[in-house]
Amino acid sequence: MTTLPWYFFVLVAVAVLGIPTVTLAVVYRGARSNGSDRRAAVATVLISAACAVVWITVICWAAASGLFTHTTVLMPVGAALWLLAVLGWSRMPVVATALRASGAASFLTSPQTLRIAGLIFLLAMMLGRLPWLFALPAGVGDIAVGIAAPFAMRRVARGAHRGAVWFNVLGILDLLVALTLGALTGLSAATQLIATTPSSAELTLLPLVLIPTTAVPLALALHILDLAAVRRLALGTRSASDPDSVRELPADRSLSDHSA
Repeated sequence: MTTLPWYFFVLVAVAVLGIPTVTLAVVYRGARSNGSDRRAAVATVLISAACAVVWITVICWAAASGLFTHTTVLMPVGAALWLLAVLGWSRMPVVATALRASGAASFLTSPQTLRIAGLIFLLAMMLGRLPWLFALPAGVGDIAVGIAAPFAMRRVARGAHRGAVWFNVLGILDLLVALTLGALTGLSAATQLIATTPSSAELTLLPLVLIPTTAVPLALALHILDLAAVRRLALGTRSASDPDSVRELPADRSLSDHSA
C-alpha cells in the first residue's frame, strides 16, 4: 500500500469512478432518445455498473496482494483485457442503439472532461514519487484533453467533424505516450529501460494502479467509439447533401412511367 496523502485517493476516484459513471449516464440518455425500452436501458446500466465495480475490486485486491509489484506484466495484460471488455460491451443491444443516436459523437466526448484528474501525476512528481519524464507529459496531456473536451463537443454539434477527429486522435496519442513512458521508466527495477529517479513503481500500488488498469482503457475505448460515431455522422451528412442520391429515385420513376 502506498503512503501517498489522502487526496490522491480522491483524485483517483474522480477518474476511476467518475468516467464510468458519466459514460453510463450518457449511454442511457442516448439509448432512450434513440428508442430503447426504459427497462432494458436501466438493466443494461446496472449490469454494466456491477461489472465495473467487480473489475475495480479485483484490481484493488491484486494490488493489495502485491501481484502488480512482483509481476509487472499483469498490468498491461489487465489493461488490455478491460479495453477489450469495454469494446465488447459496446456491442450490447442497448449500448449499440445509443451509439447510433444522432448525438453519440458529442456525448461520447463528455466523460473525457474528467481527464483533468491527470493533475495527480504532477502532484506525485512534485512529491518525488514519480519521474518527471513520465508524470509531466502524462499529467499535462490528460489535463489538456480534459479542458479541450467541452470545446470538441461544441464543434461536433456545429458539424465540425474534422476537429472531433483531431481531438480523439490526440487523446489516443496522449494515452499511448503515457503508457509507454510509464513502462520505460520502470514499473520495477528489472523493467526500467530509462534510468530515472524515482522510477514509475508507484503506478503498481494503490491508488495509482487503478488509473492504467481501469480509467485509461475506458478512455481509450471511448476515443475509438467516438471516432466511429464521428465517421457515421460525417457519412450521414455527406449522403444527405448529395444531390445525386436525391435525384436518382425520381429519375428512375420517370423512366418507368414513359416505358409504361
